[in-house]
Amino acid sequence: MKIIPLLFMISLMGLSACEEKGPAERMGEDIDDAVEEVSDAVQDATN
Repeated sequence: MKIIPLLFMISLMGLSACEEKGPAERMGEDIDDAVEEVSDAVQDATN
């Protein structure tokens, strides 16, 4: 489960380099948010 936060951080660094957000960036952020929520829910469920 440690790879998901790493991928999330890498995607945020890549998106922060863009000045103007297009539809692909917004969709990518939505996907990142969904992955983070699922990761948090799995961690909560297993604790």
